[in-house]
Amino acid sequence: MAREFELKPFRHDNLLAFLALLGLVRALDHARPDWRVRTWWRRRGGRGPWIPVVAVVDGAGVVLEDLAAEAERGVLELAEFQSFCGRKDPDFTDEEFRRLARDAEGVRAEVLASLASDGVVRDEKKRVVVPTPLCTMFGQGNQHFLERMSPREKTGRGVAFPLEDCQDGADLVRRTLSEDWERQRDPNFGGFRFDPREDRRYAYQFADPTSKDGKIGTVPGANRLAAVGIPLFPVFPSRNGLATTGFARHESGRTITWPIWTVPSRLSAIRHLLAHPELVAPMPRAERLRPHGVAELVRARRISVGRFVNFTRGEPLWGTV
Repeated sequence: MAREFELKPFRHDNLLAFLALLGLVRALDHARPDWRVRTWWRRRGGRGPWIPVVAVVDGAGVVLEDLAAEAERGVLELAEFQSFCGRKDPDFTDEEFRRLARDAEGVRAEVLASLASDGVVRDEKKRVVVPTPLCTMFGQGNQHFLERMSPREKTGRGVAFPLEDCQDGADLVRRTLSEDWERQRDPNFGGFRFDPREDRRYAYQFADPTSKDGKIGTVPGANRLAAVGIPLFPVFPSRNGLATTGFARHESGRTITWPIWTVPSRLSAIRHLLAHPELVAPMPRAERLRPHGVAELVRARRISVGRFVNFTRGEPLWGTV
């Protein structure tokens, strides 16, 4: 008999929540393949917000603390494949990246395939590769993408990062799965800027967003899970430059679209669903995706706010929310 867990704090229109859900399933699939974890979305009474559900097959006796502990174990094991020898940003030359990828296999190859391609460079002179559009930081404000994707020892000072080794990692995950995110926001934690609440603008805040009083903060456990969800979005060369799973360019700018599905699905099925070409169409056709159990699509925009990059809150495309 399957044991189900409703993840009520996870909002369907928040990119950080979606990536955290994927990271959770990927971590559990890695740590406990015998659990045969499945996930899907449901609405109470056919209305209200979509809520993700994670189910453990033959999970009699499994409680939330077990789920969080095994997810944390999976996160730490997957994080070992996300080490970049102290490199802080994905500013590799095509030759450097080619050397990295040449001998990579398995999980390591999956990680590199989600970062960049040696087949697409920014300019012919410097030969620096184009990174994934999920990369929201390039050193501005001393924020570095690879630094936040990499495992590291806890320093006890400065900004804490998603994959730092900490004793309370499992509890961070547990709180993310079950408690209100607004009560967990930490201004001293460095996230990925996937959460639309992290779009800090002077005009809309009571305090300077660069000061301690004005910082909204992010959810540590959600970023911890999202760090291992990123590899589910591989990149590849195209005639228009670097293409990324789920991303497209429309009149509104660069967007990412993710599905809301109602059929319990394993990670392998979710991978195929994320790559369905209809997701990136300007106006995706429901008749092409509903046979796959998709009930809604959510689309967010990648935006620049001054020197910083953020993602907007996602909007439903079919109006079921």
